[in-house]
Amino acid sequence: MARLGVRKTIGVEEFDQYFRVYPRERNTGVWDLGRKAAYKEAVKGMKERMCLVVKKYKEKIIKLIRGGWEIKKLDAMGAIMTELNKSLIALGEGRSSMEILQRDVVEESVKTVNSFLLEG
Repeated sequence: MARLGVRKTIGVEEFDQYFRVYPRERNTGVWDLGRKAAYKEAVKGMKERMCLVVKKYKEKIIKLIRGGWEIKKLDAMGAIMTELNKSLIALGEGRSSMEILQRDVVEESVKTVNSFLLEG
């Protein structure tokens, strides 16, 4: 059953055929036309599936709003970008991704839940 969950992860299904034809062990660094086309097709499929997932979640959020739910936005982009740019942290600049995640997501979530519990 766990395999089904992994297969649903965006990118796994789309790149499955690509990695069967071009496995990592045989990577020579040379990208012929066939490999480029297979890669582009996998990326295209991944983007298409991502759009469908976003559309479904947007519909679910709209349904909750119409049902009277107050939706709060939590922004984890700062933590994600910091994690992707760890070289800046290595130089001693800025905050760690965990500090940013704590501030922008965890603390905001706790505030929202506390507000909900105290008002309700």
